[in-house]
Amino acid sequence: QLQQQQSSVKLERDVMVPPAWLTSMAVTSYHLEYCLSFMFVKLVAPITYGTCDAIRRLSIIITGRCMFGGDPFSILNISGIGLALLGALAYSISSSQ
Repeated sequence: QLQQQQSSVKLERDVMVPPAWLTSMAVTSYHLEYCLSFMFVKLVAPITYGTCDAIRRLSIIITGRCMFGGDPFSILNISGIGLALLGALAYSISSSQ
């Protein structure tokens, strides 16, 4: 049991914590994005905001995958990303006419 307690303490010490400056930058950028999204929603129609938000989320997913690696996208992931981008393109084309 003592050995089990020592291993759990060892695991807790091995947890990597990001530096404080990185955490504060992440919090600041998220807050700025949140404030800007409320300003943006006043300027456009709700459906336009939803479309832009979907494209923003897709770009975060794709960029995060490129920057941090991880498992490769599956066929279902790629199909979903393509379908979302196709929907955004269709909305853009139909709303411009």
